[in-house]
Amino acid sequence: EISEALRANGNSGLAALADMRLQDLNRFVLDGAWRVMEQVMDKTIVQAVRSATEDEDDEVRDSGIETLIEGMGDNRLSAALVLYLSNWNDEHLPLIVADNAALLKTIDFRDTWLNQLTAEALNKKEDPMDNNRRQLLGLLDKIVFLKQVPFFSKLTLDELGRVADIAEEQFHEQETPMFLQGASNQILGVIIEGCLSISTVDSNGEERLISKLHPKYVYGESSSIYGTLTTAKGTAHGGELHILAIQGAEFAKLIRLYPGIGIGILQSAFDRVRRLEESIVKDLH
Repeated sequence: EISEALRANGNSGLAALADMRLQDLNRFVLDGAWRVMEQVMDKTIVQAVRSATEDEDDEVRDSGIETLIEGMGDNRLSAALVLYLSNWNDEHLPLIVADNAALLKTIDFRDTWLNQLTAEALNKKEDPMDNNRRQLLGLLDKIVFLKQVPFFSKLTLDELGRVADIAEEQFHEQETPMFLQGASNQILGVIIEGCLSISTVDSNGEERLISKLHPKYVYGESSSIYGTLTTAKGTAHGGELHILAIQGAEFAKLIRLYPGIGIGILQSAFDRVRRLEESIVKDLH
């Protein structure tokens, strides 16, 4: 209901975050239920059944649910899991809500994130990232944007919130050097608007353009986090560059405190490497 109400209010970005939060809460509930089940029967069997119920193949998933229906471990917990999984996996039909604003006002969540999302929707009439006005982004605006960036795509809403909290919005004029070749760089940048040209300078002082990075690209991740020297030069190109700037030291600290963020970043990196490998193989054939 909350997701549909947010969409009906014209807040598709906040609705996507609400969906994301509900998925996080869903995983949290299921983790708890399966952990309890592991205490009353063989852990290996429980893990196999859980894996089946979460499989992308409908036949495998139905087989896992059938095993639960037949009863395993605690019968009441099995029945509850069947009901929960069946309801969650069903396609939810769009709800027709007579007064979306009233719904958002009356729902009182015990979850901080859902409360923030509904409060934000009542204060805004448009999606935060769908306007062209120059403005300072609020925390939720940053999260809505970071959710669309492939580099951060594997993070939970909580983890995105922690990253957004240390991200500073910056504007840089055209031709502003963002980092220099062979120098240290402290900033991990996420491009919101504009373009960043990446070039190298050879021993003769001649500059050669390597690539151009556009919105939703991340740069400086290696040099800012690990302290390596940059191997290229980055310059604001084609107009004003609008970014979220994250101090590498702060981001590294986040990863130490919340390992899930580091795991999420690694998963995104592996996905990018896999896509590159597939592209290379395709080109060779």
